[in-house]
Parts: sequence; structure tokens; C-alpha cells
Amino acid sequence: MEIHHKCPDWHWIFLAGALIAGLTATGWVSWQHMKDLQVDQRHADRPVGELLASNTIGQSFYSPADGLHRIDLVFGTYAHPGRSDLILHLRQSPDATEDLVTARLNSQDIKNNVYNAFHFPPQRGIAGSTLYFYLEAPGASPGHAVSLYRSSDDVYRGGHAYYDGVRALNDLAFVAHYRLGPLDVVRFVLRQLSDKRPCLLGNPLFYVILILVYYALVGRLFGILREHKAQAASEQEQ
Repeated sequence: MEIHHKCPDWHWIFLAGALIAGLTATGWVSWQHMKDLQVDQRHADRPVGELLASNTIGQSFYSPADGLHRIDLVFGTYAHPGRSDLILHLRQSPDATEDLVTARLNSQDIKNNVYNAFHFPPQRGIAGSTLYFYLEAPGASPGHAVSLYRSSDDVYRGGHAYYDGVRALNDLAFVAHYRLGPLDVVRFVLRQLSDKRPCLLGNPLFYVILILVYYALVGRLFGILREHKAQAASEQEQ
């Protein structure tokens, strides 16, 4: 007597469900992890010097995504309150002449030796570009000005510090904050997967096709399951 062992239907349901749930959960976890993306250079071992009315101090940095809405900078106040507000100018590049946005920090709100936040509306159309920000203190004077902090060396590969528009071989201490939606995360992941990869692997569309094929195969698996159940039901009726 020949005995045939058949895989129960619930095994197929569990397998197909696990495949879909696995990819969906991976996407959800990725979004939760990356929706508050940060780009930073936190090495700060010396002050730049007083930011006076006649000076500008800036930094270029690579923007991996859209949604930049905040830049944090650390200041030394020299144990006295500043007399000038600080104005941050965000531009498309160090050579740009127009601001994307500006943000102001009141002199009375500047805290010593901690990161101070400049807030502005989320910026779009900046993914994959090198941005530049600089600060000015229009009312600052010697003895009544703050200083930013910087690294001793050029430790950040994504950009450079600029003093009065001249590039330096060191970097300001800064943190750039991004707020990403689900589609922003998808674009960011695709850009990271395809960045500097050869031939087909360097095309983000290739990875989109892979995901679509994955879901198509899972859908086909559900189709096979339905056919299997219909065939089993037909055999039972006979």
C-alpha cells in the first residue's frame, strides 16, 4: 500500500504569510529607524574664535535625503551673554548666492558648550547634493560674541569648514536633522544600495524590480495554494 504525505494547507498559508510579513516588517523597521536621520560631525576640540559682525563661519556637508529641518551647533559663550542674535543661512552650495532658508537664534537663548538648535521648514529637492550653511552675528563685537567649536583636522569627508568664505582643512561641530516620510526612506535606501555600484547594480530601478518580482512570486505562491485547495476539495467530492 502506497502512502502519500501531503503538506497541510496551513503550512502553505504560514509560509506565504511569513514571506510577506517579513518584507513588510523590514520596511517598517527601516522607516522607524531612519525617519529621524542625522548627518553629523561631533568632534570638537577647540574654539574657532569670536564670531564678529565682520565675519562669517560656515560648513559644507553632504545631504543624503530630503527633509532637512534643523541644524545644531555648539557654542562657547565665554561666560557672558551675547549681544547679537545669530543668523544661519542655508544654501545649495558654498558658491550659491541665494539662501534656501534662514533661521535665527536669540542671543539670550544661546547655551554654553552644548548643541543649540536652528529650526526651519523641511527642505525638499536637496537629496544627493552638497549643502552649505554659514552663520553671522550682525551685532557682535569683541568681548561680546560667541565662538563655534571645530575639529583640529579635516575629519569629516562630506565637507569642510569655511571662514569668511575661504575653505579650511578642518570641520565645525554640527548635527543636521532630517525628518523622512515613508517614500523618503525608500528613496534613501535605493540611493544607498545603488551608490557607486557598477552597471546594473548602480541603477535604483533594478532594486525596485527585484522587490516587485519578490511580491509577484509570493502572489503566485498564494495562487498555487488556492489551486491546491480547489483540487483537494474536488477530490473529496468525488
